[in-house]
Amino acid sequence: MREEWETRSRTKSVKTEWSAISAMPTWNRADSMIASLLRPAFVALLLVTARRQTVSRLVLIDTIAINVLWVVASFGLRISGSVAPNVLGIAFVAAQALTVALFAELQFVGLRRSAAA
Repeated sequence: MREEWETRSRTKSVKTEWSAISAMPTWNRADSMIASLLRPAFVALLLVTARRQTVSRLVLIDTIAINVLWVVASFGLRISGSVAPNVLGIAFVAAQALTVALFAELQFVGLRRSAAA
């Protein structure tokens, strides 16, 4: 009897979790198009910023914020269940998100040091 109750309660909690995950928005082709169009624009912003002698503090803050949003979106996409990558895909998304997080941290440290100077 106890075993049957445990099985039922486990099944119920799995169903509850699954319905919560399935209610989350899915990654569709339009989202992919938007990301594909925004990425070159961001790279262009980085190239223009890197070539300047002096850069506005606001541009640097925006760049850091975009990088942080990218990291949050990368992990959020994986957690939401919208995509189901294999182990290699999970490793790739995690590696690129951690790399972008490192860039954001280095940019923040540089911004802080330039403000102190």
